[in-house]
Amino acid sequence: MNVASQALCEELVELSGWRELKSVSAKTWYRNGIGEWCVETAYHGVFKGQIQAYDLGYLLLKLRDQSPTIRYIDAKNPGLLDLKRWYDKWIAYVPYQEQRVYPYANSPEDAVCMLAIHLFEIGILAKEVK
Repeated sequence: MNVASQALCEELVELSGWRELKSVSAKTWYRNGIGEWCVETAYHGVFKGQIQAYDLGYLLLKLRDQSPTIRYIDAKNPGLLDLKRWYDKWIAYVPYQEQRVYPYANSPEDAVCMLAIHLFEIGILAKEVK
């Protein structure tokens, strides 16, 4: 299962408070023995320095009340969305969002993670406190 990038996950953890590391299927980013970031299922235990790794299903579930849409923009057939920066990218947006600020990325996980970060930054979503 794919997850959003380590940098985006780290930013979203801080903004959201979404930490589900004790779930059997939870994924985490961690540094391996040579200092590289890797993704692992958290069932091996929770260790210092691990960061929640968000997959697409988790992100869509958390954003379900915002009615998010994700879409791939094919450069050969962009439809009505004729912005070259979106060609061959994934975009994510909510119905009330201005088109000029739609986040776009190379993966749907990163695009939706960027959307969640944006919604926290503008105050639509609030940090969860447990």
